[in-house]
Amino acid sequence: MALTPPTAGLIAMRIGQEFGPPEEFVKSLERALERGGARGATLVALLALFYPALLFLGRATGLAIPALGFLPALIALSLYAL
Repeated sequence: MALTPPTAGLIAMRIGQEFGPPEEFVKSLERALERGGARGATLVALLALFYPALLFLGRATGLAIPALGFLPALIALSLYAL
Protein backbone atom coordinates (compact mmCIF):
# COMPACT_ATOMS: atom_id res chain seq x y z
CA MET A 1 0.00 0.00 0.00
CA ALA A 2 1.59 3.25 -1.12
CA LEU A 3 0.82 6.37 0.86
CA THR A 4 0.93 9.70 -0.94
CA PRO A 5 0.55 12.86 1.13
CA PRO A 6 -0.91 16.02 -0.38
CA THR A 7 1.60 18.24 -2.17
CA ALA A 8 -0.44 21.46 -2.29
CA GLY A 9 -2.78 23.31 0.04
CA LEU A 10 -3.00 23.97 3.76
CA ILE A 11 -2.64 20.32 4.76
CA ALA A 12 0.54 19.98 2.70
CA MET A 13 1.91 23.13 4.30
CA ARG A 14 1.16 21.83 7.81
CA ILE A 15 2.72 18.43 7.06
CA GLY A 16 5.78 20.23 5.71
CA GLN A 17 6.10 22.27 8.92
CA GLU A 18 5.82 19.24 11.18
CA PHE A 19 7.65 16.53 9.23
CA GLY A 20 9.68 18.21 6.51
CA PRO A 21 9.56 16.66 3.06
CA PRO A 22 6.56 14.49 2.12
CA GLU A 23 8.80 11.41 1.96
CA GLU A 24 9.69 11.82 5.64
CA PHE A 25 6.01 12.09 6.54
CA VAL A 26 5.23 8.87 4.65
CA LYS A 27 8.09 7.04 6.39
CA SER A 28 7.01 8.16 9.86
CA LEU A 29 3.35 7.34 9.17
CA GLU A 30 4.23 3.85 7.91
CA ARG A 31 6.39 3.22 11.00
CA ALA A 32 3.57 4.33 13.29
CA LEU A 33 1.07 2.07 11.53
CA GLU A 34 3.44 -0.91 11.69
CA ARG A 35 4.06 -0.45 15.42
CA GLY A 36 0.68 0.46 16.77
CA GLY A 37 -2.08 -0.06 14.26
CA ALA A 38 -3.70 -3.03 15.99
CA ARG A 39 -3.06 -1.69 19.48
CA GLY A 40 -4.61 1.66 18.59
CA ALA A 41 -7.74 -0.01 17.26
CA THR A 42 -8.02 -2.04 20.47
CA LEU A 43 -7.72 1.13 22.55
CA VAL A 44 -10.45 2.88 20.59
CA ALA A 45 -12.73 -0.14 21.01
CA LEU A 46 -12.07 -0.20 24.76
CA LEU A 47 -12.85 3.48 25.12
CA ALA A 48 -16.03 3.05 23.06
CA LEU A 49 -17.21 0.37 25.50
CA PHE A 50 -16.06 2.26 28.57
CA TYR A 51 -18.36 5.27 28.05
CA PRO A 52 -21.69 3.37 28.27
CA ALA A 53 -20.30 1.27 31.10
CA LEU A 54 -19.62 4.40 33.17
CA LEU A 55 -23.05 5.80 32.35
CA PHE A 56 -24.67 2.56 33.51
CA LEU A 57 -22.54 2.39 36.66
CA GLY A 58 -23.40 6.00 37.56
CA ARG A 59 -27.12 5.41 37.12
CA ALA A 60 -27.10 2.06 38.91
CA THR A 61 -25.27 3.36 41.99
CA GLY A 62 -26.76 6.85 42.06
CA LEU A 63 -23.27 8.35 42.26
CA ALA A 64 -22.16 11.25 40.09
CA ILE A 65 -19.64 9.30 38.04
CA PRO A 66 -18.53 11.30 34.99
CA ALA A 67 -18.57 9.36 31.73
CA LEU A 68 -16.29 11.82 29.95
CA GLY A 69 -13.22 13.69 31.11
CA PHE A 70 -9.83 13.12 32.64
CA LEU A 71 -10.78 10.58 35.33
CA PRO A 72 -12.62 8.14 33.02
CA ALA A 73 -9.81 8.38 30.48
CA LEU A 74 -7.26 7.68 33.21
CA ILE A 75 -9.24 4.66 34.45
CA ALA A 76 -9.68 3.28 30.93
CA LEU A 77 -6.02 3.68 30.05
CA SER A 78 -4.97 2.13 33.36
CA LEU A 79 -7.16 -0.90 32.69
CA TYR A 80 -5.80 -1.13 29.16
CA ALA A 81 -2.23 -1.13 30.47
CA LEU A 82 -2.86 -4.26 32.56
